Amino acid sequence: MDFLIIGIMIFVELFVFNLPYWQTISHTSSGVTKVSVGPGLQKLGDGTARVIDKDKAWLTITGDESMNYLRVNKSPGENGFRAVAWIIGTRKATDGGFYKANVVSSYSPKYDVSRYIHLGNNTRQVRLYLQTEEQDNVPIPSFSANPRVPLRLPKIRIFCELIVVLLLLAFRPGSLLYRKTASFKSASTVLPICFIVIVQIFCLVMLWLVAGGADSVTGFGDLPWSGSKVDYDQYAQTANSLIGGRVHLDIPVNKDLAAMSNPYDAPARFRVATQSQDSHPVLFDVAFRDGKYYSYFGVIPAVILFAPYKLLTGNDLSVGPAILTFAILIVIASALLVVQGARLLIRRGHAVSLGSVLLVESCMILGLPLLIVIQQILFYQLPQTCGLALLLLALSCWIQSKIQSLNKWWLAAGSFLMALTLGCRPQLVLATLIAPVIFWKEITELWKNGLTSKKDFFNEMLVWASALLPFIIVFIPILEYNRLRFGNFSDFGATYNLTGFDMTHDSRPWSEVFPLAFLYFFQPPYLSTTFPFVLRTAQGMPLWIPMQPSLGGLLATLAPFALIILVPTIWMQTVRRAKLMPFVVALTTYFLVVFIFDAHSVGYDVRYILDFGWDLMLLFGISIFGIDSKRGQMSDRLLKQDESITMCKTLAPLSDLSQVMIGVSLFGAIAAWAFSFFSMFQPNPAVHMEPLWWNVSSWFLFV
Repeated sequence: MDFLIIGIMIFVELFVFNLPYWQTISHTSSGVTKVSVGPGLQKLGDGTARVIDKDKAWLTITGDESMNYLRVNKSPGENGFRAVAWIIGTRKATDGGFYKANVVSSYSPKYDVSRYIHLGNNTRQVRLYLQTEEQDNVPIPSFSANPRVPLRLPKIRIFCELIVVLLLLAFRPGSLLYRKTASFKSASTVLPICFIVIVQIFCLVMLWLVAGGADSVTGFGDLPWSGSKVDYDQYAQTANSLIGGRVHLDIPVNKDLAAMSNPYDAPARFRVATQSQDSHPVLFDVAFRDGKYYSYFGVIPAVILFAPYKLLTGNDLSVGPAILTFAILIVIASALLVVQGARLLIRRGHAVSLGSVLLVESCMILGLPLLIVIQQILFYQLPQTCGLALLLLALSCWIQSKIQSLNKWWLAAGSFLMALTLGCRPQLVLATLIAPVIFWKEITELWKNGLTSKKDFFNEMLVWASALLPFIIVFIPILEYNRLRFGNFSDFGATYNLTGFDMTHDSRPWSEVFPLAFLYFFQPPYLSTTFPFVLRTAQGMPLWIPMQPSLGGLLATLAPFALIILVPTIWMQTVRRAKLMPFVVALTTYFLVVFIFDAHSVGYDVRYILDFGWDLMLLFGISIFGIDSKRGQMSDRLLKQDESITMCKTLAPLSDLSQVMIGVSLFGAIAAWAFSFFSMFQPNPAVHMEPLWWNVSSWFLFV
């Protein structure tokens, strides 16, 4: 099986991606073509033409022989153009006209790999219908028919293929990883876990760089459709306000905005922003009350990252590095939580294989979904990524406290970290509901023992102090911060947000939660037959609701491997045997409450999955560990092979059903990783993405 997987990948690299090379290997020279321009183009004499009628702006290429491939030759007139787009029309000798494609193609003069055009056999004439506007200039290059396409072995493609091969070899159902028990004091367990963490961080950094994280937007950005501006440095300005002893943002307010009777009315505010003679901008997505701007986004990222950075360096921290910092912390925290969950199961007498631990760890960031969110380099992600990192670390600390017989320091650390989530995303603090489930046995024992002796009662009080005092210590300044800004301890300022709708007086039917549930979880992906293959889905709703573009539902597209949580019959037995049913109920309750609240309050945005995706990923981990417990019998042959191995470290092979479910999860994970890779490409790439865009798109010349 291992050799078959490697052989298939080699075949795909050499004979699929490089199919154009084999199709043109017999070509000794490029054929001559004749190029004529349509009546909608006016030649300028410098290798370019001006568009005078965009409906008749085309280039017609005629060859002396049938053409299968074309090559756009270099020409002086193409210098200065980022890309030239067209729709291809082909005509055979027997055709009375041109057959137009229904997708836009293009090439970039800067990247030679983009110069090849695949036409198909027997084409004698090609017409390129230029996608441009009138009065634009376009290059008029020459073309070579049937060029010899070179053999290409790009490093990034080979790297991606190696990752897929390693995933298949390591995590296929018959892998030896599923027969090795996880021993977290052994280097043979710790090193693979660290390797997965390093690979995930590497992928995050690469996606972050491609998305422009190193040059994230700063200052005020225009929103032309509203006349407003977005303050991309909102967190840096929040940190500056805190350092200066203020709770409001030190930003001048437009006098016409301040004079509005209801500044939260979006259409009226947009008119003011468009028509105001005041030079001060009207800001968007910022809280506004009593003539001052405030940030309604959680303050903790400013406290723990932006303010210290400003105090240490004297400079404002931009959003890009901050998002990457929290994303890396999430990767580390999620891996730690998977390890802690496995350790808890092992202490309850259930063997956990190294393979299942690594598989769950590899999938966690897909379901959060961190690989998608990391590409959105905006301050909106900061409170959620910060809060999620704190939440995952808090759960790990609580489990560590339980493993160490209710260690008070770990208990206090978990409570402190969980309390901080209130200052990031208030709904995340609802995860505190999981604490009584984790510690229920200890709580009952403390109560019983506390009734028998003063010493045990004093110990009980210390434990409760360790659990509750951190919440009090953290909550008091956060709630006071709310009171100073909005006059109410429990008011975080969302209703004062100057956004695309009136949140102060907003009222929408709760029934919208049902179509939103479909969009969040079961919306199929919108796949294209041409690069970049992954497109945004259309999302029609009967009534207006805040909506952002979707790449597809979490369980249908972003994390299809997690569908196994909908089949509890294959893992529920282990849950009951490990006495984890209350834990599953608590996770399900949190998920339902937070999802319904988010969907009803703010509609759809993939970043809101950060609020509850971690919950589903924990359920997925429980499912995999449950499936992992389904084992067959150790055969006599295997027993003899394992005589030299400590038997407690060797598990029986997975049952047939477990192998099927592990295989389904594995292929779902690979599909999700591939989907995340292609999701960063859009039909109109940004300048910083162009090198990767044109190189990756050239891989699919064979289509």
